[in-house]
Amino acid sequence: MGRRSPRMARVIVCTPPELYTRFYRVKRLVRRYLGHSLSNAQLLTLLLDVFEERLAEERKKRVLTSY
Repeated sequence: MGRRSPRMARVIVCTPPELYTRFYRVKRLVRRYLGHSLSNAQLLTLLLDVFEERLAEERKKRVLTSY
């Protein structure tokens, strides 16, 4: 589905059709979970919010484990 970037092992490089496929796959999953569909802008906002929350949790874990 994608190839790994040689410079950054954790980054997956995708071609545009793969990105569209993944985006609409996520969109379908969210629609099933919420019971209604979101616009593309709403979906991206939701994904960014979830991503920011996840990053904040990871940051807290790092701070707690560093002591």
